[in-house]
Amino acid sequence: MAAPRIPPARAAALHVLRACLREGQDLQPALDETVRGLSLDQRDAALAAELCYGSLRLLARLDAMCDAFLKAPGKIPARLRDALRVAAYELHFCDRVPDYAAVDWAVTFARSVFGNGLGGLTNAVLRNVARLGAQAHDPAFYRQDAASHAAFLARFWSCPEWIVSLWLTQYGEEGALDYLKAQAAPAPLGLRVNARREGHAALCDELAARPGLLLRDDFCLAFAPGSLPLREIETHLAQGRLSRQSAAAQAAMHGLDCLEWESGGDSAIWDACAGRGGKTLLLAEQGRAPLLASDVSLRRIAALPGECRRLGLPRIPALLCQAEEPPLRGWRGTILLDAPCSGLGVLSRRPDSKWKRTPAECAGLARLQRHILESALDLVDSGGRVVYLTCTLNRKENQDVVHALLRQRPDVREEIAYVTPPDGPFGEFFFGVTLRKD
Repeated sequence: MAAPRIPPARAAALHVLRACLREGQDLQPALDETVRGLSLDQRDAALAAELCYGSLRLLARLDAMCDAFLKAPGKIPARLRDALRVAAYELHFCDRVPDYAAVDWAVTFARSVFGNGLGGLTNAVLRNVARLGAQAHDPAFYRQDAASHAAFLARFWSCPEWIVSLWLTQYGEEGALDYLKAQAAPAPLGLRVNARREGHAALCDELAARPGLLLRDDFCLAFAPGSLPLREIETHLAQGRLSRQSAAAQAAMHGLDCLEWESGGDSAIWDACAGRGGKTLLLAEQGRAPLLASDVSLRRIAALPGECRRLGLPRIPALLCQAEEPPLRGWRGTILLDAPCSGLGVLSRRPDSKWKRTPAECAGLARLQRHILESALDLVDSGGRVVYLTCTLNRKENQDVVHALLRQRPDVREEIAYVTPPDGPFGEFFFGVTLRKD
């Protein structure tokens, strides 16, 4: 059967949802690959991104809307379910798409792939979804037939029930609601102005004067989603004057006094879970370049040399290795551990991950984190420092890991603890501690 003729942005969204939900791919790489593969223009690429992120962020709420008008929701084919989600998102969360257009492409897709029967069903469901109007945003609609309070919250705030229950238990009703609201909203745009480039202060002042500014802290800026023109940002990125980096991540580095560290000699810095090097580069731009950066992923750590060139920074040695089994015999200075975690604090930026994570994975990650932290403390010299940082909201990966270690290591003491404020403008949440080895 020939591929259904549907608008390219919707075709891209369906491809990406399948890749994320059923093939295990991460959202942004899947989106990038799809945009290139379909040769989308800038306008269609932007719409595809909104549909993908929005549909995954609000997936449970969209399913609840559609299920209200389905007799057997469990029998809907997965590809058709994705089309219903994307179209429902357009109907209630995408003002620039007329209702008739959202219904039309989804019905065309359903008829082309599944035949007239499911095409007619799609038409009926989506027209009823469109008629919901303000009900689509009313908590009372999602409270109907919910088996529990946690089930209602999971449906309305579009978050797996096990995560809702975890947050209710660990943070209480008020804290859980703060985190649920944040993960259901688009993440702010975080920017880092390169302090090593000429004119950096003027650029920071210029950007800070723009509408949509949520936060300015030194060379860290946060903006409401969509408030800055993408072309302008891309220009500054290409010139090495600017980098994208979560404002919450930058605030965590400030909160742990990382920008006050000395570097070099007996105060060497090793970023042992560097990823693509965001925190390494932040330190380097402030004149505190790590002596070494390493990561378990070749794809991630291989990006660091190119980023150094873009930003006009000296080359930072990069190493491919596991943080829990480092190929070094010792380290004099500071080891930074941006530890692998469940990422429950950055669901607004990575909404696909909440539909993939499981409680069992979180337990396994806590064991890995403990191993990584123990290895770093064994490696660092007396008087040295280990900074443990995560982007998750789960005490078993955060406080419990640290407290269990402190109970067994009298030679280690906690100097600084940091948690992203739940009522701040960040929309993302980090946990961190600075540990000193005596």
